[in-house]
Amino acid sequence: MSSGAPDRARELLAWEAPLGIVSIYLEIDPGNRGGGWRAELGNGLERLRDFAADAEHDRKLALRATADRIAAHFEAGEPPFSPGEAGFIEICERPGRELWLPFHLPPRAAEAVTLGPDPVLAPLLDLLCRSSRRAVALVSAERVRLLDWAPGELEQVEDWELSLFSDGWRERKAQRPADRAGVHGPGASGHDQFDQRLDANRERFLVECGRLAAGRSRERGLADLFAFGPAADLRRFREGVGAEPPHFLVGSERDLISVPRADLRAPIAAAVEEVEQDRDRELARRVLDAARGGGRGSAGADETGVALGEGRVAHLLIDRGGLDGAPVDVEALVRRAVATDAAVTLVSPAAAGALSGAGGVAALLRY
Repeated sequence: MSSGAPDRARELLAWEAPLGIVSIYLEIDPGNRGGGWRAELGNGLERLRDFAADAEHDRKLALRATADRIAAHFEAGEPPFSPGEAGFIEICERPGRELWLPFHLPPRAAEAVTLGPDPVLAPLLDLLCRSSRRAVALVSAERVRLLDWAPGELEQVEDWELSLFSDGWRERKAQRPADRAGVHGPGASGHDQFDQRLDANRERFLVECGRLAAGRSRERGLADLFAFGPAADLRRFREGVGAEPPHFLVGSERDLISVPRADLRAPIAAAVEEVEQDRDRELARRVLDAARGGGRGSAGADETGVALGEGRVAHLLIDRGGLDGAPVDVEALVRRAVATDAAVTLVSPAAAGALSGAGGVAALLRY
C-alpha cells in the first residue's frame, strides 16, 4: 500500500528526547485481561528495569519511573483494548511526553517494547498504511449508500433513495378496464412510456449520486471509492464520479444494498485486499523493470540505501515481512525515506514475491 511519509511519522522523526524513547507495539486480544500480550509487556518492562540497574543515577531513576508509568497506563485502562496499541514514551523521571495510538489491526514488530534514542517508526508506518480509510458505495437502481470504511470501522455517511412521482400513470392505469388492457393497446403504450421515464430517472439518479459520492469522498480525504452493485448500475454511477479523485474501483457486482452494516465488513475487506495486492505487484514490477533497464530504479538494500542517503529515492518499496526481525534494517531505510519525503510502500505478503530477487527492497529514483 502506498503512502507518502505521514505527518505522524514526520512528527515522531523530529522528536528529541535526551534520555531516549520507549516504543511500544502490542497485539492485544480484546477483552482478555490475562492475555499473552500482558506477559509480553511485562517482560519488556522488566528489561527496562534491568537496564536501569546498570545505568547512572539520573538515568536509573528515569528508566524505573518510565516503566512504572507504562504499566500504569494499561492497569488504568478498561478492557476491551483495541487489537493493536502503539505507544511512544519519553524516558524521564517526571511525566514527560507520551503518544498512545490505538489501532483496529495488530502491529507487526520484532519487539513489543524497545528502548532507543529515537522512536521505532517502521511498524507504525505499516499500521498507518494498513489502516487507511476508503469510501464505499453500495449501488442499486433506486438507492445508494455511501460508507466510510477502515479495518474494524464502518460509518454510514449518506443513504440516497430515488423518489418516483407517477400518480398520473397510476390514475390512467386504474381508469382502464381490466378486460380491455391488451398488450398492443393504449395501455401498453402508456406502460412503455412510464418504463422509459423510470429508466431515465434512474439514470439521472445514479449519475447524480456518483457526483455527490465523489464530493463527499474528497471532503473526507478518501482517495479510493469502492463500488458494489449490478454492472449496469455501476456504469451509470461511475459516470457521475468522473475521472478526478477519488479513484473509482469496482469492489464486486454483488447487490449489497440491503445487507446490514455488520455483514458488510468481510466483502469490503476482501475487495480492498485484492486491489492492494494487485497495486503492490504492479508497482514492484514497474520499479524492478526500471532497475534492470538502467533507468531510475534501484534493487537491493545496499544500492537503495546509498540512494536514500543521497536523497534520490522518490518511492521506497519494502517487503512488509521484514518488520519481524529480518536481516535487512527496515527501520533505517524507512527513517531515511521519511526524512527525505520519499513515498513508502510496505508491500503486502501476497505480493512480496515480486521483490524476492531484490532481497525485499527496491526503489524508484528521482534522478
